[in-house]
Amino acid sequence: MTTYNNTDKMPWGKHKGLIIKFIPTSYLQWGRDNIDYDDAIVEIFEEELKRRIDENDHVWDDG
Repeated sequence: MTTYNNTDKMPWGKHKGLIIKFIPTSYLQWGRDNIDYDDAIVEIFEEELKRRIDENDHVWDDG
């Protein structure tokens, strides 16, 4: 199984090529709730969302 960290680039989708820690919060939330074919991405999305809450990191959001 592939594993990711928040400094890896998103491998596919709307934000392909963007470093995961810079992906908009709304997309991380959407992916966490809707992606069912890549458990590793869902896991790093959950970890990144938790990090943002814990560190009060307000990453831009495209709505």
